[in-house]
Amino acid sequence: MATQQVLFAETIAGMKKAFKRKAYESDSDSEIEKYGNRGQKLKRKARLSHRGQLVPADGIGSYNESVEYAGVRRSIIHRNLPLVDEEGYEIDSDDDEARIEEALAAAMELNPYANINLDNILAPLTASTDLPTHPTLSKPFTSQKLTDLAFQSSMMLRRENHSLWRVRHLWTSLCGDYTWAPCQMMLGPNDSDLFTDDHVAQHLLNLSKPKGQGNSGVSTPATVTAQARNDDAEATTNSVDQSREIVPLQRTPTKRPMCP
Repeated sequence: MATQQVLFAETIAGMKKAFKRKAYESDSDSEIEKYGNRGQKLKRKARLSHRGQLVPADGIGSYNESVEYAGVRRSIIHRNLPLVDEEGYEIDSDDDEARIEEALAAAMELNPYANINLDNILAPLTASTDLPTHPTLSKPFTSQKLTDLAFQSSMMLRRENHSLWRVRHLWTSLCGDYTWAPCQMMLGPNDSDLFTDDHVAQHLLNLSKPKGQGNSGVSTPATVTAQARNDDAEATTNSVDQSREIVPLQRTPTKRPMCP
């Protein structure tokens, strides 16, 4: 009889504990490591894993209860499990500290939010000097996430620009154009005249003239260049004509030998 009483007592204690805690979908030893329910529906605490997004803009269905904490009314996701001992009885604050710690350790195994300390997260900022060490308010200033995201975006843009540069050269080659050409190919037939002494002198002369004075009597750079070309052409023609003059040759008579 004593053995049966012990078994009944253990069964009743287990049923009390089961009623006081929320059931989980699986008894698997592997826990959830990342957010999302893909491939995790049979793991422990899978009920707390939601699909797709973290928190929608209009809130999620888990925010079904509001409590007042630190003078502010807030919506909560989950209430902490009641502290119960091995026999299933609730633990009061007047109980032994060792018993309370043991109950807390047992409750932390089933509480997914046991490692969250609201007192530190929601603590107000009392002084500006505490900002670098505040557990939550200091993260926007000390975190390197934005810097890393900006660096990754910069590297992505550089890779895209490099790819576009290579594709542009390929497209230019396919169109039949040159991807690189020497400067000599860009010179026209009359571009060299712009760097002659006559052109520079004429340009300086035009700049030295007062405004409003006409160009009558003064040759333009184009006129100077054309006149120089005409002079060169006349000189070339005269030299050719002189070379065409026939100079008579003076032949000396030769005596033929007499036949014997």
